[in-house]
Amino acid sequence: MKDQKSPPDLAFVRQQIERLVAELAIWKNTEQGLLAVKDGEFAMGLKDVFKGMRAIDAICEFLKRERRPMPRQSIIRGVIEGGAKLGANKQKSVNQSISTNMGKKLREMNGLIGLMWPDEKFRVDR
Repeated sequence: MKDQKSPPDLAFVRQQIERLVAELAIWKNTEQGLLAVKDGEFAMGLKDVFKGMRAIDAICEFLKRERRPMPRQSIIRGVIEGGAKLGANKQKSVNQSISTNMGKKLREMNGLIGLMWPDEKFRVDR
């Protein structure tokens, strides 16, 4: 009979899964940070800039500061970092405000959200 290795025990497998999940979370955070920098968001300079503002007002101010359309996640992060007056679930509050004001104060094109700017401002090949 060949020398067969016994299979790993369940506790060891679960431990490895937990380790990998924790490592994946670190990589996801790193990815989000890199995307934020790539999108032109430097949130460190936004602390309390939108303090006490309603979500839509903070969104519009954020976009005016950036002077270009931005991905939804960048807007959400910027408005939260800026300290806007939001509900308990901050991401949901900003997201709902974006959706509610789409076609009124905001427009979306090519995966970017901006003010009611002309189409050429939404070009992704610039």
